[in-house]
Amino acid sequence: MDLVKAPPGSRLIRRQYLHLDEDAEEARFEYDGERAYMMAGASLEHNRISADISTTLNIRLRDRDCDVFQSDMRVRAGGSYTYPDVVALCGEPEVSNEDPPSLLNPELLVEVLSPSTKERDRTWKLDRYLEIESLRACWLVETEAPQVRQYVRNGEASWTRHVVRDMDATLSVLGVELALADIYHRVF
Repeated sequence: MDLVKAPPGSRLIRRQYLHLDEDAEEARFEYDGERAYMMAGASLEHNRISADISTTLNIRLRDRDCDVFQSDMRVRAGGSYTYPDVVALCGEPEVSNEDPPSLLNPELLVEVLSPSTKERDRTWKLDRYLEIESLRACWLVETEAPQVRQYVRNGEASWTRHVVRDMDATLSVLGVELALADIYHRVF
């Protein structure tokens, strides 16, 4: 099967997906375990929100042994591969031996919801993220209104979901706090 000419939505095995993602020069693909999805461009609001989250986390975590990555860091979650908008962890990153390498131990994953991807972000991607052993929090961030769905790990397999809408409210992660006003600094 020629990967580049494979029909959209074709079922791929993991090896085929990795080959497709490695060879793509100007595109990135996410993989749900069966199908590859080409990543689309993002809106101005989406980019501002992602940048504000990343910048704020970088500033607040810069004196600690932490990394904050933007959308070019691929994450492996079970048999799936994604490119979250923001990824953060403290401590040594663990990566796969794939090309490009995939991060295996994120502690925070952030998906900024876009009209074209929000269904995937809220379904199979969220399900896979919540199975990552190292993950402590996952945020689904709206672009059309100030709202964050925050999933926080309570124990080994227990999660609590908080919906935050108040611009003065704060989200805690990795020992730092971000107000919604920090996240939506230039949007709302």
